[in-house]
Amino acid sequence: MSSEVPMPIGFDAANSALKLMARLQCESLVLVSRRVKAFADLPGTLAYCHSPQDLLTEQVKFWQIAQKHYAECFEHAFSAWPLAVERAIKPEPLSPPAPRRDYLVVSDSETVPAPAAAAKLPSSEAHLPPVKVRRTA
Repeated sequence: MSSEVPMPIGFDAANSALKLMARLQCESLVLVSRRVKAFADLPGTLAYCHSPQDLLTEQVKFWQIAQKHYAECFEHAFSAWPLAVERAIKPEPLSPPAPRRDYLVVSDSETVPAPAAAAKLPSSEAHLPPVKVRRTA
């Protein structure tokens, strides 16, 4: 029995839409945090302005950095759209469940006598069978 459950086709579209919304939410959170930091730093930078020219220069820098932040946010957010739309339109086909595997190899093994210390075990453990060891070439 496989632990992987096949999902209906509509699930792929909904799943890709949810992933896209999560990515948009993360990008908007990054943008907001950057802009809050820029606004918090603004009084400190404006304190060093001694002339109207310095004030104007700081304002221009502030808005140039804001434009850069917005551009990066939209670039990252909307780079995920083509993949999400492609998955929604053409969902991945349902794959058959993976075959069960037996990870315990029992072929090509030979019986090895138990160590001598096993003979000195208490009677409750003396009934254990000999250990089987697989030898690799």
